[in-house]
Amino acid sequence: MPYIISAGTFVTGIGIGRGVQSLNLSLNVTPNRLWHLGHTDAYSENIIVQKQLTIVFYAGASEYYYLEPSLGCLSPIPKEISIAANNCEGGVFQDTTEWWLSGYSYSKEVQSVGSETWNFISKPYYLDENRQLVTTIDIRMIRGVSEGQKSTDGGADTGVVFSSSILDETTLPFTFVGDVNVSQGSPGIGRANDLQFGIVSRVGLGDFRKDGTDGTASVTIPYTPLPIAI
Repeated sequence: MPYIISAGTFVTGIGIGRGVQSLNLSLNVTPNRLWHLGHTDAYSENIIVQKQLTIVFYAGASEYYYLEPSLGCLSPIPKEISIAANNCEGGVFQDTTEWWLSGYSYSKEVQSVGSETWNFISKPYYLDENRQLVTTIDIRMIRGVSEGQKSTDGGADTGVVFSSSILDETTLPFTFVGDVNVSQGSPGIGRANDLQFGIVSRVGLGDFRKDGTDGTASVTIPYTPLPIAI
């Protein structure tokens, strides 16, 4: 039976233990088949399998996550996150995986609470033509420089901290007042927020409830899987 119950679903290993709105755990399969003349079956094949996880928190229920780029061939310390979910047959779905944060976003409207979306990836797993796990290599997750942007009215903390190369309306080589949104009405009310772009050093723990403020943010965290022979 595919149904699981939200009150019986538990996420551990990240955040404060409460305040998870939703999660999505999926599997991305990339087959590489070597086709050859005179046959409809592949001469050989390699399959890459990678898990993906998205967790949506109420802002402030997460934690700080630091984004130093890799300076060597060792993986950054992963987050070991466990998920347990009760299903309607009385069983329990369980998954414990090491994850690396690959994306972060924040959103808050003026009269609502903030939320944070955390996107994770696992190491890729390589399967041979017999669908067996390749055990002769160790995959290192090499992290690049994280880039992001945020738009706020100056009051909401989006959880995004820039380290350098910040680009905003004061440093752009042309006039730009910010993120402006307004439409007709009587009266017509709009917003004119400040924009910032740059290299991101930390994400997490944005504002949850700060009435009268708004903000959005997004960060991309790149990785290159590096196979090392064992």
